[in-house]
Amino acid sequence: MTGSDFAQCPPLWVGTDVGMGRHHIISLSRLKTFWNDLMDHGHERELDQLLAGIGQHLTRYQARTTDFTDADLCDFTAKWPTYSHDPGGTVPPGIPEIARFFCWLPANIFIGPASDNRTDDPGERFEADCARVLRPPEPGSKKEFQVREALSLAIDRYSKCKPSFQLAHAKAAVAELMNIYLRPGYWDFVRDEWVYNPNPLVPPKRPRPLFMIDQTRPVPTVAERLARPIDATTPNDIQIGTQTITPEVLDSDPEANETYARGRAPETVSLRDLLDWCEHEGYSVSLPPELEDVRAGGLVVEVSRSPGRLDTDLTLETGFAVAGTPVQALLTMRCTKIPNGDTDVYAVDLQVQAGVTVQSGGQPETIWFGGGIAKGSTGRWSLNASWGASGRGASALDVVRALGADVPEPSEWAQMIPSLTRVALAYDFTDSTLAVTLTASEAQLAFISIRS
Repeated sequence: MTGSDFAQCPPLWVGTDVGMGRHHIISLSRLKTFWNDLMDHGHERELDQLLAGIGQHLTRYQARTTDFTDADLCDFTAKWPTYSHDPGGTVPPGIPEIARFFCWLPANIFIGPASDNRTDDPGERFEADCARVLRPPEPGSKKEFQVREALSLAIDRYSKCKPSFQLAHAKAAVAELMNIYLRPGYWDFVRDEWVYNPNPLVPPKRPRPLFMIDQTRPVPTVAERLARPIDATTPNDIQIGTQTITPEVLDSDPEANETYARGRAPETVSLRDLLDWCEHEGYSVSLPPELEDVRAGGLVVEVSRSPGRLDTDLTLETGFAVAGTPVQALLTMRCTKIPNGDTDVYAVDLQVQAGVTVQSGGQPETIWFGGGIAKGSTGRWSLNASWGASGRGASALDVVRALGADVPEPSEWAQMIPSLTRVALAYDFTDSTLAVTLTASEAQLAFISIRS
């Protein structure tokens, strides 16, 4: 969605006619929806934390263009407990300013070619390819990206795990948000971080230079079908199996004719029903045979519409086994439709969050790996996912044991590794081989290969 913010953006790439734009790492619509979800479900302490974080960093934001002062914020915060939530009531003074600060956090913004000059713009989805943009260069940018990725995944779990809107997921998301408050400025444009893309998924209707962030992207499954118009005004009912989902519009931009909507199936949905819906709508989807019989679960549908794009994300709350270890899972089919003359281009990829329960200090703790499922050039299916472990309670020993390794106690090698900063896994569905990479510092790595 469009809007105004604190980042000063040049209208053109210097020396060219390429338009420039401000890009949200986590979309404006998702941030607004997250705030409203916290309000709607009574998580007021978490909202108090977000307000306190804005207050701590109010004067540090670059290029402030509002007269909202520290005193105004203090006055608003003092009155906050007296307000009652009434969606149809009068908006109290201060709410528009707070909303603007929250939705346009400089630490969530980078400058780059405008959306219509990009071939990798994610729409309302997470900017999954922006790690290179978040300077300083590696390893610093890696940490900045991981914090924002962890926030995006936590927001997803808050709205999509059953039972939905759990306090634990709200706390996790707010904790990650407090981390990004620490950066007062946005990321400016650097030419070397962008490359010209001569082979876009959909060629433009008028000649113009097209760019993407300089890094390798997984290629989505693509098909072409006869063109059907995209109506961005009203979200249509979606029939999946026996379930009718009516997405509710949660954010819209009438000038740009854009909407963001979300809906939930009243009852559980099977993976087969999801695959049938995708096939009917023109999306070519296949899955590892090992996942075809996963249990039915809750389904959340997100629909982002604009005149030139339709994104439909179908997230099934389910579970499956990784190397014999049962995991909770949020399996998302990200379906994209882009008009292209007499035909439409349909693309789809598979994203997953896998939750592994570990025993940390004698207490159960679920750690969530975020990544994707893809079929390689050799025809083998694999799951690649990672977990940003910085500041968490689980140890290397906890994680390795939870993933099925027979590690005796005490383990000398585990004692030698300091607190984890990242855990990555690569699971081959064909022969149930799991490779785990434990990152404990910038220079120390531990590699484990487990065959079930």
